[in-house]
Amino acid sequence: MSVTYTFDDVCDTAIDVETIATEGGCLNDLWRFGILQTIDLYQTAINDDGIEGGIKVFAREPITSVSEINCGYAALANYFANRDGWNAPEWANRPCRCTAPWFPAQRPEYPLPQRVIKLSIEETPDEFRQRNIFITLDDLIRV
Repeated sequence: MSVTYTFDDVCDTAIDVETIATEGGCLNDLWRFGILQTIDLYQTAINDDGIEGGIKVFAREPITSVSEINCGYAALANYFANRDGWNAPEWANRPCRCTAPWFPAQRPEYPLPQRVIKLSIEETPDEFRQRNIFITLDDLIRV
């Protein structure tokens, strides 16, 4: 798997998502390399350059061939914008929704425990829930 190790913005993580998708990665892999890496990137930018640095992470629209990840990027941008008091970029406010409920913690090789499904349904922030993505609050804690 050839992935990027330096990132400037969310579009850089989207490049990795495309690489991993092309190589047959599952949605959980794409979530980890796309969304979770973007969380780390945002937190680093905030720590280094304040809110303005964080806003720059989401300035360009990330586009992948995977609709769930595109919706995840939009949800994440809106989540951070709402949490940290800035306006989400226009691309993040376009309607997008996963056609089926998606639990990113799910891996193809094992079933997701019912307690994790229940917790995800209870804890999912609205920005993700409205896009039919279900996560726990721990999924947003990275750095």
